[in-house]
Amino acid sequence: CAKEETNMKFQTASAIFLAMTSAVDAVVYYDTSIPSPVCAKFNNFRVGGTGEYVNTDNSSPMPLTTGDMSISASFSGIPAAGQYPNQAYWRNINLEMNAICVVTEDQPFDPLMGTAPTCFYEAQFGFCRPYFAFPDDVVLEFVPAGDVIDVGPIIAEYEREQERGGGVRRTQQVRRAQAFEYEDAKDSSFKEQADDKTLVEAVRVTKEVYESNPELMEMICPQLFCYIPYCWRTRTGGFTAHGTGNQDLKITGGTGDLFGAFGQITGTSPIVISSIGIPNVGDITYNFGVDIEICYYQRESPLFF
Repeated sequence: CAKEETNMKFQTASAIFLAMTSAVDAVVYYDTSIPSPVCAKFNNFRVGGTGEYVNTDNSSPMPLTTGDMSISASFSGIPAAGQYPNQAYWRNINLEMNAICVVTEDQPFDPLMGTAPTCFYEAQFGFCRPYFAFPDDVVLEFVPAGDVIDVGPIIAEYEREQERGGGVRRTQQVRRAQAFEYEDAKDSSFKEQADDKTLVEAVRVTKEVYESNPELMEMICPQLFCYIPYCWRTRTGGFTAHGTGNQDLKITGGTGDLFGAFGQITGTSPIVISSIGIPNVGDITYNFGVDIEICYYQRESPLFF
């Protein structure tokens, strides 16, 4: 009888332990905080790099046979005004890609009669955008980083005030910003080139900028004429994509700030080949245009696009 009682206690304890474990697992492994996805669309820009031809069966270089590959670890965006790395809406775009393209069937001697390879891409992608709607005619300048207000802590305080429904409070940093008088701003009217790495892209707070978001600007720069960053934070993460030939590439996953990414890369033709190496060495340098439409889960502040 005592033995039966012991067994019952053990079974009861086991059941309770399993129930507790299940509850813990539900908390740890089930995330209820993931919001609806948001999407970003970028204007066309070109990417380029070098792909190395791999003759998998050591046959004649032409025609291509099943399994032949082109492997690249060096694709990146090509700088061009208004396209890369800065566009009218998106700034500091950075794209680095690896690519593996595989021939899926033996090809005829006439390339025009053949089929396109299937390609797999792994990318690191970063970009940022203004954290509120600046006026359309806002003037961007390049200034020393020390002259630009760190808006991060102020925006965090602004969001807390919005959640509490309270009034706007000025921070110590804002009081320091008030010392930046108009005459100082007028005398420092230099505009440097973007390739000076000691400078950052910034906007001077004018009356028009202030009125674009008075509540936030009252916390950041209430007396005007100080410098604020045009972009606050950069979204950075990885994504994978695949497709065949010049068909649209499918974005099928993401990591980091691009968690759960999906979307497509369109406009992947025409491909411009700038150089071809010796056939059995097989280095091919080429570039092509891309239109990226990518969606991801915005799990941070709404101001962080």
